Amino acid sequence: MNKNFVASSSLDGIVKIYDVRIGSISAVQEFISPFPLLSFDISCDNQFVVAGSEQVDGNLNKKNNRSFANKGFVSDDQVGIFIWDARMDKKEYAVFTETHSNDISQIRCHKQSNMRFMSGSTDGLVCLYDFSETIDEDDAMLFSSTTDISIQQLGYVGSNSEFFYCVTDMNTLSLWSDDCTLVKDYGSLINEDESKGPLIDYAVNCDFNEADNSLYLTTGDISGNLDVFNVEIGGVNHLTRLIGGHSDIVRCIEFNFAHNTAITGGEDGLICLWSAI
Repeated sequence: MNKNFVASSSLDGIVKIYDVRIGSISAVQEFISPFPLLSFDISCDNQFVVAGSEQVDGNLNKKNNRSFANKGFVSDDQVGIFIWDARMDKKEYAVFTETHSNDISQIRCHKQSNMRFMSGSTDGLVCLYDFSETIDEDDAMLFSSTTDISIQQLGYVGSNSEFFYCVTDMNTLSLWSDDCTLVKDYGSLINEDESKGPLIDYAVNCDFNEADNSLYLTTGDISGNLDVFNVEIGGVNHLTRLIGGHSDIVRCIEFNFAHNTAITGGEDGLICLWSAI
């Protein structure tokens, strides 16, 4: 997305796009779904918006006359993946409701193909889709696999997005090929013994740097200290520690690899800017 725009989604079921240049709290575009939203992403060419929902009471679908992209929902439809085409007036393009059975915690759009994306859910399923030739859910699904653990984060890895990483709610990390073949299971990231390395209470995020074709993992401890690792096939290698910024759990980190900086946000209410990462 252009650096002048900010996007958000909410349990109100709306993805909103803001233009920071106009100095207004009003969104310049809105994409409305009938279900509360937990995750979303925007295609590499900014044409499509894809969002994943929270699990809902399917019995309310008929009562509330819920529909999307000319599809009415039935009681079995409890979670949805909603796709909008930003070029269309109505915008509603397609909806997938049959694959996942619980909250869709992650949506990640492909870095090179505007009609490919993957989804991850608290049901443990990872699904990869391509809707370039069909919007039928079964036919659009390329591959799927299960981690048997609730999924927290997903992200594409590689110059052609030929791999993806998966972080679960149990703080395990794994690397997969784009046909859902497990490449490497790194196991649990938790470390409670300082003699074995930095203390790790939780995973914060993974980030892929296209410039050096490397995947970076950030972890944290309950005191607000952060550690950054390089993730390779052979293992996870410690690079640096970020201390003195936060005093509580850190929930997010965003790297600017070009400028060698990062920005973090934590439960202590602070936003910290780090240099020389």
